[in-house]
Amino acid sequence: FFGCSMSQLLAGTDLLTKDGGKVDPTVLSGKRVLLFFASVWCPDCRPVTQQLAQLYAEVNKENKELEVVFVSSDNTEAAARAYMLDKHGDWLMIPYDSPLRQGLKQKYGVFAGKEQSTFPDVDHKGGIPGLVLIGADGTVLNLNTDISGGPAAVLQWPSA
Repeated sequence: FFGCSMSQLLAGTDLLTKDGGKVDPTVLSGKRVLLFFASVWCPDCRPVTQQLAQLYAEVNKENKELEVVFVSSDNTEAAARAYMLDKHGDWLMIPYDSPLRQGLKQKYGVFAGKEQSTFPDVDHKGGIPGLVLIGADGTVLNLNTDISGGPAAVLQWPSA
């Protein structure tokens, strides 16, 4: 997991679209990529999800500049899919049953407090909601990404 590019990190795992379709992770190339760690049961996630959906739509109005990849901390796949359909923007999701979902939480140290026992040896760097800006080489460019600056601020972020 460490020291590899975004495409290597996600290789072999089709990402899911909001409507349930599958796409190759190469769609992330050349875009600003945010990993969005969240869950439907988290009350703090709701306003961030709404703000992120608005930002995503604004930033991508003319050209696809930003891609968001949802990393669920929901209790079930059904809850994760329902949350994505009801509240999320038209972005991507790591499949619930993919080992990559847990692997990303472990790699970046971002997960719900109640998941700490799943990652006893991982330095917990952030909870949910978590927005992690990722570089093309898979490194963290910003662990606690602030989206309050709106579209103009997003366009200053480095591309993957």
